[in-house]
Amino acid sequence: MPNQPRGSGHGSDTVIWFTPQDYIKTDTLPGGRPDEVLLHEMVHALRMEMGLNLCLGMDDGFDTVEEFYAILIANIYRSECGYQTLRANHDGKKMLAAPFTDDGRFYKQWKDKVDTLIHQMRDLCNAIAAVPCAFNPIRRAKAVK
Repeated sequence: MPNQPRGSGHGSDTVIWFTPQDYIKTDTLPGGRPDEVLLHEMVHALRMEMGLNLCLGMDDGFDTVEEFYAILIANIYRSECGYQTLRANHDGKKMLAAPFTDDGRFYKQWKDKVDTLIHQMRDLCNAIAAVPCAFNPIRRAKAVK
């Protein structure tokens, strides 16, 4: 739009307004615990600060690729915490269904998105790939390469 300020592409400061008590009602749902919600929002904030945030539309209920990335990382964290139920997408807090609870099948389905995240955030993804948990498509992707 004319006369609208444009971003530099170098990232921007971010602020996360977060109150853990707001998530007591969703605490038992995949992606609904306060720590998971905060991590999800921190992924968004980090990508904004790095100038990587690009809200391209995505199907499968994720809404945008940015939501996919935040949900993926929060699901890996959830798995590391010992939970077997994972969040399916950005359309509420529904459970991820088989066969995509298998990290290899998940990676195969969304390979291009996972590979892009790894390319854009190599250091973070190297650290995440080292996380020993049942669901870790980033570790799976790194093993395939």
